[in-house]
Amino acid sequence: MLDHLVALRDKKPGDSDPDPGDPSPDDNPLVRYFRSAGDHPVRTAFQVLGGLSILTAVIALPILGAVGFTAAGPAAGSAAAAWQASIGLVEAGSFFAWCQSAAMGGAAVQGIIATGVAGAGVAGGATFAEKVKRLFRRE
Repeated sequence: MLDHLVALRDKKPGDSDPDPGDPSPDDNPLVRYFRSAGDHPVRTAFQVLGGLSILTAVIALPILGAVGFTAAGPAAGSAAAAWQASIGLVEAGSFFAWCQSAAMGGAAVQGIIATGVAGAGVAGGATFAEKVKRLFRRE
């Protein structure tokens, strides 16, 4: 630690020799990813799209529960109950019906799961394709 402080003290403006004890920015995985993103924008776009799909699938049901959709129907006094009261007669196939179906474990849950799986496939496929491309690249 003391050697590092001495090196910092003795460093003159304009010195470009990095201290061997200093971590390089290239050691940070996040920095490496963002540098790679600029070189591979399509792969990065697919990874982000896949990640957002996964995130949406993971948080959808907890959010529905938080706003009042339950397995027994909208919770009394919740935002879901207020929404249902403002609609009146709920039509089959409407967004409200879809939310309630998901909360009750109906067919909408399968759509949420499929979205997450598809997102994982898109993100994983983009990453795999880049690895295969790098493996067979001729230099």
